[in-house]
Amino acid sequence: MSPGCFGVPTVAFASSLAGMLGAVWLGYGRVRGSFTVYDNQTRSMLATPQRYPRAGSQSYPTPAAVANPDGSTTVYFGPTKPAGVSDGNWIQTDPAKGWSTIFRLYSPLQPFFTKTWQPSEIELVK
Repeated sequence: MSPGCFGVPTVAFASSLAGMLGAVWLGYGRVRGSFTVYDNQTRSMLATPQRYPRAGSQSYPTPAAVANPDGSTTVYFGPTKPAGVSDGNWIQTDPAKGWSTIFRLYSPLQPFFTKTWQPSEIELVK
């Protein structure tokens, strides 16, 4: 983890899920943050038809992620959006390119600092 821009904590996730669908679980409750996907070669945001390769709690420039009925939030990474998943809960990837993601956490609450809360690893969805 690094201090990030303006002291906002950032967590980097590396992925080798090229062409596959992966998901990360953010746990229960209100998490204010966002994932952004970057191209491993250019270090710029991954260029896909989705335009903004991000998902998070903000509703601009893409729709905000929608919480699951149990209050948790799941963000999906993959070349195509899974059926039934909200636009705000999916980040398009390119199977021909390597990518990594950074999770920015805004105004973290006490469970982040006491390490009683953390996002899951990106896991392969079958």
